[in-house]
Amino acid sequence: MTFKLVVSDRGYAKVYRIQASQFEDDVYHHGLGEVYTSLPDKELVEAYEAKKAKYQKEQYRHDALKITKKQQMEKPLEELILEGLRHLTEVSNEEGKIKKFKLMRLLHISEWKARFVKEGMEEALKHSKS
Repeated sequence: MTFKLVVSDRGYAKVYRIQASQFEDDVYHHGLGEVYTSLPDKELVEAYEAKKAKYQKEQYRHDALKITKKQQMEKPLEELILEGLRHLTEVSNEEGKIKKFKLMRLLHISEWKARFVKEGMEEALKHSKS
């Protein structure tokens, strides 16, 4: 036998027994009752809420970073070159050479794309000096 709990609020859930049909693809849910429980101690709830908030903040930051990376991948090369030029000091070393890995980290792009961005930036800088 398989059971299913549907938790709709803290300390409250409905219990169902799940039974698959032997002759069809249907699944039957038979209501068995409700379960009420008391909440844990206040300190435990607060600790849980703090841990949950920390996890969600990290997860949202991670998801936002994934979205940013996807958006950067869809940007045209010219736009990435201009963005790289706006952050020239951040992507250059002490000698003024543009570093591919700094571009990758700043623009959230692949090494392959960073190579083309670097070449485009160097070309634009060469034309601006002449």
